[in-house]
Amino acid sequence: NMDSSCRDSVIGITHNEGATLNCHGDTSCQSIHVTSATWVNTNCNGDASCKYSNMTTKGGELFCKGTSSCSESVIMSTNADVHELSINCGDEYACNSTVISADIGGALGISCDSNYSCNALN
Repeated sequence: NMDSSCRDSVIGITHNEGATLNCHGDTSCQSIHVTSATWVNTNCNGDASCKYSNMTTKGGELFCKGTSSCSESVIMSTNADVHELSINCGDEYACNSTVISADIGGALGISCDSNYSCNALN
């Protein structure tokens, strides 16, 4: 929960119960690579906290709070089950130039709540 605390980390989750990743602090989880066999709830709370990240999950919730918190990331979710994928882009440029690829059995929800929060979203 400190600035740059988990930056450039590679995180692999192999169990099926779900996981929560908390990134509190500027650039705290910047450029992380997450691969999960289950759903993952990720809280990105800080400027550029999860910027440049690559996340492959089976659904879950992604909260992007802080300027550019999830920008220029690749979010992929594949799941034949009913897990949903929810992405909340709450601050300026939070999901700017972010790529989202979802092939899921559940719902896909994307909220863009600030100026340029979903600018150039793919």
